[in-house]
Amino acid sequence: MTQETVTLSITMESLVKAISSLSLEDKQKLWELLESEIAQGEGCW
Repeated sequence: MTQETVTLSITMESLVKAISSLSLEDKQKLWELLESEIAQGEGCW
């Protein structure tokens, strides 16, 4: 299976609006993903 990467450039304001429109379930999934990514980033120091 091949992986493709897409790079997007969006404003913080657009990101906040998009997150605000998510369902509670999707916000919780996003929160878990962000927590995981932050924890991995902190481990890199």
